[in-house]
Amino acid sequence: MARATQKRHTIAFFMTELEGDYSEALYNGVTDAAEENDVNLFVLPGKTLKMPYTNQYNYNVIYDFINHKNADALVICSSSLYGPISREELVAFCLSYKPLPLVSIGVPIEGVPSIVIDNRTGLKQIINHLINTHNKRRIAFIKGPDGHNEAEERLVVYREVLYENGFEYDRNLVIPGDFTVFSADKAIKILIDERKVSFDAIVASNDEMALGVLEALKKRNILIPKEIAITGFDNGEGAKCSSPSLTTVKQPIYDLSKKALEMAIEIINGKRPDNIILNTEMVIRESCGCLSETIQTYNSSQLNYKLGAVVEGDLKIGQIIDTFKEKLFGQNDTIKLDFLKIFITDCFLLFNRENIELEETEKLLCSFKSSIDISNLTDNDILTIQKTITYLEEWISTILADKSGFLADDFFQKIRILITEISFRIQREKLNASHLQIRYLRGLLVEMVSRSHDYREQLQKVIPILRSMGVKNCYVYLYDKPIIYHQTDIWQNPRMVNLVMAYKGEDWILKESCRFSGEMVLKNKFLPKGKRYTLILNPLFVECEHLGLILLEFNVPDNYMFESIVFQISCALKLSLLFQEREQIENQLQE
Repeated sequence: MARATQKRHTIAFFMTELEGDYSEALYNGVTDAAEENDVNLFVLPGKTLKMPYTNQYNYNVIYDFINHKNADALVICSSSLYGPISREELVAFCLSYKPLPLVSIGVPIEGVPSIVIDNRTGLKQIINHLINTHNKRRIAFIKGPDGHNEAEERLVVYREVLYENGFEYDRNLVIPGDFTVFSADKAIKILIDERKVSFDAIVASNDEMALGVLEALKKRNILIPKEIAITGFDNGEGAKCSSPSLTTVKQPIYDLSKKALEMAIEIINGKRPDNIILNTEMVIRESCGCLSETIQTYNSSQLNYKLGAVVEGDLKIGQIIDTFKEKLFGQNDTIKLDFLKIFITDCFLLFNRENIELEETEKLLCSFKSSIDISNLTDNDILTIQKTITYLEEWISTILADKSGFLADDFFQKIRILITEISFRIQREKLNASHLQIRYLRGLLVEMVSRSHDYREQLQKVIPILRSMGVKNCYVYLYDKPIIYHQTDIWQNPRMVNLVMAYKGEDWILKESCRFSGEMVLKNKFLPKGKRYTLILNPLFVECEHLGLILLEFNVPDNYMFESIVFQISCALKLSLLFQEREQIENQLQE
């Protein structure tokens, strides 16, 4: 049956936030999967359940707006939502959404298809690396939340590796954490100021805590890794960019959410997917005492044994090209780097010929430059390109040593200069995009504050700015009156909500406010029809005062802009409602 006559499925996704390397990878994975499978997606970044940090509990309320009436399946990033609550409470929370089909990420739940990672392999590698390569003997460990299955498993691995290497387990070297950066500074204070223990390395249970530890030690003028080595777990983008870069355990975060959504679709279609376990591996960088990943790229010894086998096998040039691509790329293909495979073939074919002219190498250089789309390249892609060039030069210089050596050296030197220029250009474009978003954000605040006398006018005036920022569709709901909600209260969804602002794409804008049942927040008649959408739900609140909800399609390069936009709208609406309340009081007094 054609899609036009089928109901497009809608899947909800619970995660803690859009900000941060881990969350961004999760978000990218699930949104890409939704697009590839042509399903609608509701993303609800409702923070960790019952987290004690300031105002975070307020975000939890959005989880109550999902049910079997507005979604066909629910994917829960249970490992992230799992904080200060017990495992039993987490399981009860997840199962409360039955009969909605469920998929759990991170925490295996009986009766619920789950996708988890192998917490053991990569972490064992990294602790053994600290002991055997860097001679570390006093290794501290920062845990995740008590009772959290992944946190507990990582602690078990830590104890096992110590035992396997003949070290005793020292409780004083194990510090409580909660997977957030907030616990990192506290962990260092406990180790150094309270317990006054000696240690030469810190293994943190995730990157966020590891990067927090790195900064906390820097403030104390402790040299990393010279005095203390640090490792993490996740391998988010921040691990590559920290100073020093972070040695960590790579887990396939993007694949976790992508495969989880695909599992949800299988359940909707009547299948029963098996649980999935994804692998982890150690990633060596500077914070343990090794060279940076970029420098390691220029050590092509990893392929030397394969290179020798190729030379001895007397393969033809076509076979050499195929072997090189297979050994370098393996199964880890990315469509946007397909131009590299074409470039590899062109290089081998050119330098295998007799009597190469300088103009031919210049032409190949120009072809390489024109084939790169810098708007889509990540730091990882640049690293892959660098690695490819290094290995390519090694293979060509060895296999074709007697042909055009000078031209080959000149060619690869120019390629490296070009890659450096491209890398600088990418960073500059990111900076320019960030500056533009900041200007838009400033304009949004000015427009809303200058029209604080009328929230309807406020919201109408910011529509062009939101569109310019990449917010394609937006729906703002206000409650009949603000709801005061404290952390000890039990949240009750409002019976009715008021849709006071809405727009779709470039054409349609809501003319008059509409009133809906609270159950229709994610199923109002103005949602896009005939085309797929990904929409994010967030509460509008100031401290403990909930004003309403915002539902929007967010297509902004920097995910940190999301909460900034929502926060500014919340504050401006609060100001407007205060003016409105004051005006009502003044009118009553005059009467």
